[in-house]
Amino acid sequence: MKRLFLTLLCVIVLSGMVFSQNQESDQIKATATLVGDISVIGERDLNFGNIWGGTGNTGWPNTTVNLDETQNEGDQSTGWFRIEAGLGNPNITVQIDFPEYLIHNDDDTNHLSLGDFKWRVKDSEDTQIDDYITSPGNIGSEDFNMASDSANNDRILDIFIGGEVIPDGDNIAGSYENDIILTVEYN
Repeated sequence: MKRLFLTLLCVIVLSGMVFSQNQESDQIKATATLVGDISVIGERDLNFGNIWGGTGNTGWPNTTVNLDETQNEGDQSTGWFRIEAGLGNPNITVQIDFPEYLIHNDDDTNHLSLGDFKWRVKDSEDTQIDDYITSPGNIGSEDFNMASDSANNDRILDIFIGGEVIPDGDNIAGSYENDIILTVEYN
């Protein structure tokens, strides 16, 4: 009987110890930040306009579209891209892939040569950030901080593009075109 009593006492004491244990817990958060999209908008094409032929053997003159971002005179216009970036990482890389030449719309073997492209970056309040020059057939690449390079942290930049066409005696009359491709990514 003594043995039974001791066994019951041990069971009661041990079970009491189990019930007297403290339970602790804590928590952590699962978080994520959704970075806003980058928006690239081709606002206006770079248009060299009508190029009138010269006299005799002089051919057509070179025609330049300057970096006057308000230029829209006659049949010429400065190219214009707008970049808008969301909140989060403000660092972006801008790459502009410039064509090597313009291609005749009806004869893809007839090419119109191009001179250097000039491009200017401004914020949304028209403050110039910098000018760049890129040769035809190359990629212009620059890094920007959308928080510090944009006006009032609005994360908007405008890129204006000018350049030069260089006709030669072998070019035929007609329309010529090619793509200027702007790519932006967070870095």
